[in-house]
Amino acid sequence: MRLRSILCILLLSSLLGTLLPSLGLAAPPKQEQEVSCAVEYVVQSGDQLGAIAQQYLEDRQAYPAIVVATNRQHARDASFAQIADPGRLAAGDKLCIPDLADVPSLLSAAERPSGVEVVDALGRIVRFAEPPQRIVAAGKAVRFTVDVLYLFPEGRERVVAIEGRTPEMVEFLSLVNPELMQVQFLERNAGPEQIAATNPDAVVLKSYLAASLGEPLVALGLPVIYVDLETPQQFYQDLVTLGQLFGNSQRAAEVIDFLRQRVTKVTQVVQDLPEEQKLDVLVLQHSTQGEQVAFSIPPATWIQTTMVEMAGGRPVWREAAQGGGWQVVSLEQIAAWNPDIICIVSYFQDPEAVVAALRSDPRWQALGAVQAGKLFAFPADFLTYNWDQPDTRWVLGLMWLAKTLHPDRFTTLDIREEMYLFFEELYGLDRATIEAKIMPVLRGDIP
Repeated sequence: MRLRSILCILLLSSLLGTLLPSLGLAAPPKQEQEVSCAVEYVVQSGDQLGAIAQQYLEDRQAYPAIVVATNRQHARDASFAQIADPGRLAAGDKLCIPDLADVPSLLSAAERPSGVEVVDALGRIVRFAEPPQRIVAAGKAVRFTVDVLYLFPEGRERVVAIEGRTPEMVEFLSLVNPELMQVQFLERNAGPEQIAATNPDAVVLKSYLAASLGEPLVALGLPVIYVDLETPQQFYQDLVTLGQLFGNSQRAAEVIDFLRQRVTKVTQVVQDLPEEQKLDVLVLQHSTQGEQVAFSIPPATWIQTTMVEMAGGRPVWREAAQGGGWQVVSLEQIAAWNPDIICIVSYFQDPEAVVAALRSDPRWQALGAVQAGKLFAFPADFLTYNWDQPDTRWVLGLMWLAKTLHPDRFTTLDIREEMYLFFEELYGLDRATIEAKIMPVLRGDIP
């Protein structure tokens, strides 16, 4: 009797196992999130997935959300691509760009890559089996790149070669890295073969060098990581990229927080500034060639323009500066703009000496800004480390501009104290070193 009962139970279980699926009563597997496509994007030649994510999701690091969404759509509709390698898209692939609201859950469902993954400024996805130990900084504007690499403790250990060797760069970097003399310095405009001879695991370049230098390096089999570093927002994104490169995302977050806190200090104070209280500002670069003196304005898209606007000013040169580089302007044009404040940048001379000479020039004395005592030397340290450039010092330049334009609104902002905090927290220098090595070379109209 007991055996018969057991057999009946087994038979019933067998029948239920057969019948329930056909009746649609089987316990369903865990359902994947239904994905709707905000955009159905067709890949064009040369597209990079990180760049597509930047365009549509406002974050190049969010590209895995596109991978998950597209692969789920492919399972239902074969017209969508199946992405096996996010670093290799084919022209004509159809991608599912998800709604921004769905991105967090899609990212949580994405597979984590093995090894080290870096998403660079061009949206390229570069993967390394092991953390890169030999990093080379090359190309024009390398000083800006190295300064950012040295924000990371790993940079002082892993940057093995740097292009160029200006006295100012060596002097500053030696403070940050006492072992700098062990770093190999390449000649200026070093070619791909010279860079390859340093046996790098990765080469860091500014993104505008992709065609001229980056592509030949890639053709030699060298991994290249691109950074922009041209605007505050690009700075934040590039710090995330370098955090990936060094395997130190926490340090990237710390630096970003330091910069954003100070940007917020400025923008919150001027956000309610009435339009009529904004001052017309002109940033001019002073340069000499032989006996000839020239004054130039930066492009409208460059950080100098952005900084003036963030500091609560109106860059009077914006409409006239639509090119891609510094543009020479005449004294007549400067007079026609009639700015309230003029800030002089000098990359190769003491800016204080330049401004002193201009204040004594009868032609400049006719300008309203000079008559009102509103002609200022933009600060710099180590001469070529000017605070108006897309170096990490741009945040000091922003605070200086804000206090210069609106001293009544920034009475508690101490630029010199901010300098100490900047070099302490970002570069690990102690106050005694800052006092002995940096303060003596500080130039500009700093209160």
